[in-house]
Amino acid sequence: MKALIFLILLSQMHVAFAANSLMVGLASKDITPKEEELIPLGGYGSMERREWFNFFRRRPHWRMFRPAKGVIDPIRAKVMFLDRRETSQKLLFISLDVIGVTKEMHRDLMTRLKAMGFESASVIVSGTHTHSGPGALANNPVWEIMAMDRFQRAYYDHFLDQVISTVTEAMSKAQESELFTISFPTHELVRNRRGSERPVYPDANLLLARSMDGEWRGGIVNFAVHGTWHGASNMYFSSDVPGAIEKSMQDLLTEKNSFVRLKRDADFLFINGAEGDIAPHVEYHELGNLFAKQASSFWPSMEPLVPEWEVIQKEIELGKPKINLSKCVEQKWMPKTINLGIKRWISSKTIISQIHFKNIWFLTWPGEATTELGMMLREQAREKGAESAWVLGLSNDHLAYFVTPEEYSAGGYEACTNFFGEQGGLKVIEAHSQLSKKF
Repeated sequence: MKALIFLILLSQMHVAFAANSLMVGLASKDITPKEEELIPLGGYGSMERREWFNFFRRRPHWRMFRPAKGVIDPIRAKVMFLDRRETSQKLLFISLDVIGVTKEMHRDLMTRLKAMGFESASVIVSGTHTHSGPGALANNPVWEIMAMDRFQRAYYDHFLDQVISTVTEAMSKAQESELFTISFPTHELVRNRRGSERPVYPDANLLLARSMDGEWRGGIVNFAVHGTWHGASNMYFSSDVPGAIEKSMQDLLTEKNSFVRLKRDADFLFINGAEGDIAPHVEYHELGNLFAKQASSFWPSMEPLVPEWEVIQKEIELGKPKINLSKCVEQKWMPKTINLGIKRWISSKTIISQIHFKNIWFLTWPGEATTELGMMLREQAREKGAESAWVLGLSNDHLAYFVTPEEYSAGGYEACTNFFGEQGGLKVIEAHSQLSKKF
């Protein structure tokens, strides 16, 4: 009888383990434009980058901005693929070294990914927000004039081809793995550029994958920081701060893997947070190294993550897009009612997604939320049952800055480059509140 009971318990444990088994694939690919392609940098609309009096020359890939001169750090596509085969659930995270991912880019990628078995709600495409990534990728006059240069269809299609190739590679590398998370406060890495008295987002988050033989394979870094260490005068491709963090975390896992036989280097994806007012505080390589050291010090606080999740996505309405010109100048005489209408080029609708790993929630933001908005979204999620809420900024769409009503009233760069006024950020938070009720 005891033997029978033991066998029954053993079979139940096997069924439970099988139900929770997970295949994880990670991959990265160098997609830096070739010098002969003459691709400009995307991210700054600075005078140093613009090509004046060149509008009538015949060039294949640029009109308003000068092409990049070379490479400091490679531009990469990075992918993390999760597959629960027993339940036919898939998740796909894509991190790209670009200033931002438009809704159109997400849509065009989904056209290809649906044929590979992915649902839109299960795909998160994020721009790391390096200001030294490739331009010519946004088919929108607003972005073209501001910082991206003219859209180039041939380069755009080639760019998407390389992203899909990276997804395919990640899927081919999938192997049974376990997931773990770490959330920890960082110190002296970033600053609030709106003033030293203002807060920075309090936590960094890590999602880590470990194979069943004990090898750390990589994962996701979720951290709020602008990729602006290389200033507006830089003319060389660079993944900037996000890339430095990825590299340092890869080195950390190499150290952690010292006791196992390495099959390949670890792959990390950087997904930004509520970084709208956050700038790097130290040199970008030093920042990456310090980030990894601080992450290592919290290694003992690591917790396993049960590979069970739910996803949901929703299109939301943000209102009529416009730029309030009074927020862009300091002159008191500027009438507050003078607005630049941009509804012809900027959609009033966007998409948000939520992924719930039980009590750990991933919440996307379609652009750059300030610290205050990020903390408001996090606290709202906690009130609704989340133990931990990760803000995935610049994901699935890029609609510039979102600020609080108080920040909008104060004006400044973030308020100027704001398309949906003082209520836009609050509308995103309310939409997430309504979306979480559907779980």
